[in-house]
Amino acid sequence: MFLTISSSLFPRTNRSIRSLHVSRILFLIYLLIVAQFQSYRMPLIIELFDVIGSGVVNISINQKYGLKDAAQAHIDLEGRKTTGSTVLIP
Repeated sequence: MFLTISSSLFPRTNRSIRSLHVSRILFLIYLLIVAQFQSYRMPLIIELFDVIGSGVVNISINQKYGLKDAAQAHIDLEGRKTTGSTVLIP
């Protein structure tokens, strides 16, 4: 298994071992879900970016804010002063 934790790092109580065991199982389930999602969705995502890159789909960016203006961008979004896509530029 990929998640092996030394017992010397954690106290040996039933509670911590049980919690660690559940965490390991949930982590493995998460990894399996992500792997399944990527194998199923990745071709669709690649196709979407190909269509966008070819110019068939046009994505308009109506507002651009510098990263230093992120607070103002948030205020404008909350105040519904923006339309379409808004981009923060670093």
